[in-house]
Amino acid sequence: MTAPEPVYDAVAAANIQGNIIPGFTKDHQYFLFLRFDDRAGARRFTTWLAPRVTSMAEALDFRARRRTEHVAGQSAVWTAVAFSYKGIATLAGSESADAFGEHSFRQGLSARSAYLGDPTASERLGSQVNWSVGGPGNEAHALIVVAIRSSVSATRTATEPGH
Repeated sequence: MTAPEPVYDAVAAANIQGNIIPGFTKDHQYFLFLRFDDRAGARRFTTWLAPRVTSMAEALDFRARRRTEHVAGQSAVWTAVAFSYKGIATLAGSESADAFGEHSFRQGLSARSAYLGDPTASERLGSQVNWSVGGPGNEAHALIVVAIRSSVSATRTATEPGH
């Protein structure tokens, strides 16, 4: 049995995503960028996704079991989600999104890219106007991370309906 987490109580450990603490240390990670067409669809999706998101407690427990049980081939699919300001506004309304006090979050990644060191000249590869996802008019509302040890399992998990 491992020692209890010294900083976070059980409630916090259940509500912090495992990609934040302790982190997803999987060999294969898939990044799915989504845009929501409407609030009802966004809510259906998040209702479906919520029980699949890996908590800090689940990730720490898996790591502890893996270290002590030494089971060959033991693996887990870990999932995380992040929402943009526009994603939260679509999902919960502008008032809820506005509750996030950080101005830079409300501006969005595209508007903040120059402050993060991205090139501003459009001919440069890293310029926001050349982004496949997240550039002007193409902002993702949500990022889903699916992480697993095996690339075959990760592909199957990320693309299976109902998973």
